Amino acid sequence: GSMLLLFARQDEATFALDAARVVEVLPSILLEPPVGEPSRVEGLFRYRGRVLRAVDLGRLVVGRPARNLLSARLIVVDDPRVAVGTAAHAVLAQALGDLERIVEVPAAGSDRDPGRGEPRAAWLGPVFTHGDELVRMIYPEYVLDA
Repeated sequence: GSMLLLFARQDEATFALDAARVVEVLPSILLEPPVGEPSRVEGLFRYRGRVLRAVDLGRLVVGRPARNLLSARLIVVDDPRVAVGTAAHAVLAQALGDLERIVEVPAAGSDRDPGRGEPRAAWLGPVFTHGDELVRMIYPEYVLDA
């Protein structure tokens, strides 16, 4: 079905996430060191009186952090398993594209190779084509799950 997506770039890769998961997009800010946090947590920051974790999409997907780039943005997302519309954590991405309504977004798991059958991280969604680009769907509510 149709879905409003937020597009983000990291190096040469393009990602998309469901705009319904996005609470707010912030400029990249100085993060507090993630002492005692899982390795995927890039840092902590204050958001409306709460402390949230930030996960760097670049480090997660290409092994290079996005946070040292001026164009990086903090995408504050919710976790619908906990509370829809309430900030849960943030994803740092290199550069944001536009919000676009995409008519045919593939269903989760639709591109898994049945022959290999290896499990994929829950935050990694299917790949789809958009114009002449390959886009990887991201489920940001799962980025903190081990």
